[in-house]
Amino acid sequence: MKSAYVETLVPLVGPAMNVPFVRKLELNLSGRYDGYNDFGSTTNPKFALNWQINDNLKVRGNVARSFVAPPMSTVGSNGQGTGTTAARSSVSGSFRYPSPAIRRHSRFRHAPRR
Repeated sequence: MKSAYVETLVPLVGPAMNVPFVRKLELNLSGRYDGYNDFGSTTNPKFALNWQINDNLKVRGNVARSFVAPPMSTVGSNGQGTGTTAARSSVSGSFRYPSPAIRRHSRFRHAPRR
């Protein structure tokens, strides 16, 4: 597996600028690349904005795409694997990639912070 990550924080407004209702405004851009040996690669960007209104109130929001690999128990020729978890473990099934169980996740999150 190969991975790379890059991130930058860009200040847009600072306290010295004396902008009303904006103590700080920052843009955060980042991205991650993962290359898997068995089922390809994925690139996942993230865009975030940090808005500090005053010393006691900060609003943050971001939009990101992420990748979640499925557990091996769900990957197989019919989307189901088999296994046991006793004193000894075994896994059987016909595994194929890319599996329909492998998918991207996108979400929007708004999280006010103090």
